[in-house]
Amino acid sequence: ERQSLDNIIEGTHVGTWEWNIETGSTRLNERWAQMLGYTLAELEPSTITTWSDLIHPDDRSAASALLERHLDGWLPAYENEVRVRHKDGHWVWVLDRGKLLSRSDDDGRPRWMAGTRMDISARKQAQAEVARSAALLRGAIEAIDEAFVLYDPEDRLVVCNDKYRQTYPSVAHLMVPGNTFEQII
Repeated sequence: ERQSLDNIIEGTHVGTWEWNIETGSTRLNERWAQMLGYTLAELEPSTITTWSDLIHPDDRSAASALLERHLDGWLPAYENEVRVRHKDGHWVWVLDRGKLLSRSDDDGRPRWMAGTRMDISARKQAQAEVARSAALLRGAIEAIDEAFVLYDPEDRLVVCNDKYRQTYPSVAHLMVPGNTFEQII
């Protein structure tokens, strides 16, 4: 069983962590450290502060709030995408997932939590590129002097420019609810 679990962790290329909530100490695997340009030895002794100090300042409060909601029982698991400082100074996007494993028998306070961290920087970069491309395409469509409209395969209005909305105001309101321009490119 242990070998099977090790194979899965190796195959998915994720960092793993275990957190003793009572003491603050953490156990990390080597991949966790490598994602951020460190060796495991460079991060020892590791504590929850080792992680929280590396999180981008703009992401800390959301991460903390989600973690507290999970520990308080409002969320079945903790899941968050945060930027973490790499050893050389750049930011790495990480998908951080975890679950509370045990509570104290005495007072029910959280004791142990464990989870994984996965580098999602490439996905985040691709999403940013799609957003930039969509903005450029949206600008090009709006710059067209004629009415422009795009329908989906079910013949529903998906995208139109201002000229189309001005020319056909009774039709433009039929745009597919919930669709955004970025979803169709």
